[in-house]
Amino acid sequence: KKLDAKVKLWHHNSQGLFDYSTKDFQEYTLKWRGDAFLTKSNNRIQNQPSLPKTPIAKLKANDLALYPGHLFASLCQDLWLVARSFTNGYRLAPGDIVRLGAQAFKVKQICTDKPTNKGFSLTDLLVFQEPSGETSQVHSLPCRVCLSESYSSQNPLISPCNCKGSMKYIHLKCLQQSIKSRVHSTDYSLAFMFKNLSCELCSKQYSSKFYLNGELKDLLEIKNLPQPYVVLESLSCKEQGLYIASFCTKSILSLGRSHQSEVLIKDPSVSRNHAKLVYKGQGIYLKDNKSKYGTTILVKRPISLKENPHLEFQSENSTIQFKASGLVNLLPSCLRQPVAKGPKSPSLPLFPVNKGICLSTDDLDFLVREAQGELLNTSLSFCQDSIQNFEA
Repeated sequence: KKLDAKVKLWHHNSQGLFDYSTKDFQEYTLKWRGDAFLTKSNNRIQNQPSLPKTPIAKLKANDLALYPGHLFASLCQDLWLVARSFTNGYRLAPGDIVRLGAQAFKVKQICTDKPTNKGFSLTDLLVFQEPSGETSQVHSLPCRVCLSESYSSQNPLISPCNCKGSMKYIHLKCLQQSIKSRVHSTDYSLAFMFKNLSCELCSKQYSSKFYLNGELKDLLEIKNLPQPYVVLESLSCKEQGLYIASFCTKSILSLGRSHQSEVLIKDPSVSRNHAKLVYKGQGIYLKDNKSKYGTTILVKRPISLKENPHLEFQSENSTIQFKASGLVNLLPSCLRQPVAKGPKSPSLPLFPVNKGICLSTDDLDFLVREAQGELLNTSLSFCQDSIQNFEA
């Protein structure tokens, strides 16, 4: 098979981003006549038959499959799928890692049941220490927030962390108010910023529940957003948190830097109206809105280019799009391009793309379970073939 790849190179390599709004890029073509690895050398994407030190991906020309570089080497460059490849958006799945500009998010939970008043439990999604016993109370030291020594049975002075001296005690309601200050709420979404929900002074994690007057209560008192909803976990080192978007009364929610966005993301690499979350049927789709730095999904499992010939990929400041056409190779084997050397491609099933099956994992058991669950709702023969091949 003849395989060509159109590469676009943006020379301003900033945070590994590509500017989709500019015309100031270099365009060139790569040609394949056999298996080869994608790598980056001198700031240019190139193909070579042997295994490089930091591969981006390996292309198998016979079955037109693209295998991410981490399957062959521990040190590799990430490969991202461009969301603009899909006219109606990319269907999110639990475990997917998506990137808006330079901000990466992990799809932590998706609930697409019929709208009900039952919402998510935020404490179930976070990691806390278990309550050790009855909440300790004191009678003479002041609260480190309001400096008051008064207390009541419903608002005791407690010591929830390892702080000592005058910083040891805090009113229960002062602590709850401090936690609530990390929550940005709208009619359609919650943005909960946290640093493992720990004390800002001694870094000890708080318990998700506590005992008060013999009763077990939740530390967080945050309103529930009704179903259906999606939970995105921020992977930023500077500002960790959860973004929860509800589609109970609205099927399209905007994501961006604008204060008019239903899901507000404060980052300069995110456009004002960057992308949209669309609830349609039994799925939630992520659709790019012609943003400057694009919307991408991390690729961790093989992708069939034969079934998805229109896909566009990004690696740092370059994008690549493949085009294949069948040819009969009349050259003798001694004159053909050598086959890629190095580790053999893992025998992983080629699950379909954009069908609600996670793209950002290579956990086969997890992928098979997702594919089997998808078969309950659709009659995807491609899914069934993938599962049978994997079991064989």
